[in-house]
Amino acid sequence: MESLEPRADLSAALVRHGFDPVAYCAPLSSKTLFQTKADLLRMFWRKVAVEAVSASGIALFAKFKVEPGAYLAVELRCASLGLSRTLLARVASIAPRTDEGWTTTCAFDDPSSFEKLNEER
Repeated sequence: MESLEPRADLSAALVRHGFDPVAYCAPLSSKTLFQTKADLLRMFWRKVAVEAVSASGIALFAKFKVEPGAYLAVELRCASLGLSRTLLARVASIAPRTDEGWTTTCAFDDPSSFEKLNEER
């Protein structure tokens, strides 16, 4: 069984943007649950490995299955700067893997949110 440690072949985008290859996500029953910081504290966060990231979306390796169309709160971190931000993403596709996990591809709910995050760094 493969661990959730980052893969050596992470996308150039992840490295270029300076984010940690390990992130945390919480499945949401609807995007309206993502309103306040208190909402974020009540969520059940799970560790995932970031496999690719771009301005429009993110691909994650997860040990749990989330159906396409579901929303995820995805917390990206940049430990070197002490920065973490949570972005809303919608699951576009999932693919089972031979290592007992899922590749979960998501589109950011607000396409400009990732660019805004880069501007903060």
